Amino acid sequence: QTQNKDRELWAHILSDVGFVDNALGDPKHALEYYKKALAIFQELFGEFHPDTAGLLKSVGDAYSALGDPKRALEYHEKALKIRQELFGEFHPDTAGSLNGVGDAYSALGDPKRALEYYEKALKIFQKLFGELHPSIATSFNNIGYAYSALGDPKHALEYYKKALKIRLELFGERHPDTATSFNNIGGAYNAL
Repeated sequence: QTQNKDRELWAHILSDVGFVDNALGDPKHALEYYKKALAIFQELFGEFHPDTAGLLKSVGDAYSALGDPKRALEYHEKALKIRQELFGEFHPDTAGSLNGVGDAYSALGDPKRALEYYEKALKIFQKLFGELHPSIATSFNNIGYAYSALGDPKHALEYYKKALKIRLELFGERHPDTATSFNNIGGAYNAL
């Protein structure tokens, strides 16, 4: 048991180092650490475990950052399936995985499929958190982006404005996410 606890701790450390590398803008090194941690979690707990699902999503995020949306989609879909089975539909981790799948479809040039996943994530976040939460703003932004990619700047603008309203209230004007919303709104007006 001690050996398993040590390996579990080691896997968490590897995962944390990967997270830091990713946050520092080095997804290539992050991916190496994530994959090592994932192998340990799969060995200790199998596929259907929250830590395994979390690492699958992290691997998907790293592949996204590396510009490999096909591989990202593969890992995000695995994480989503596990999270749906473990937590059900109305859980923040399930919604996070829905966003990950949506991001992968968006990067693959399929904004219509991306929109489906973003809208599902939004409904979950709204049910869990109400209307004033950073995840709601991110979902509105994602939906706006999908509409923009679909050539519908009017609907994109509608969702970008919703994201901005939340971000202004939560973060104020001098925050990177708020700046992103201002930029997206400008792009939508430009497209109109």
